[in-house]
Amino acid sequence: DLHLGRAKRPLAAAEVQVDSVEGRPGYYNARFYLRPHYQLEGINASLRLVSELPSVKG
Repeated sequence: DLHLGRAKRPLAAAEVQVDSVEGRPGYYNARFYLRPHYQLEGINASLRLVSELPSVKG
C-alpha cells in the first residue's frame, strides 16, 4: 500500500552535510535538507535546518 510505505518512510528526499567550522577546531556546521512526501496545507515545501555542533570530548 502506497500510504503505508510513506508512513514508514515519510521523506521523499533527505540530505545531511557536516563541515568543520573554520578557525574553531572541534566545531562543525550541520545542514539538514528534508522534503516530506506529504504536502502541508497544499504547499509542497522543503525544510532546511542549520546547526553548529561542538565535538564530543572523550
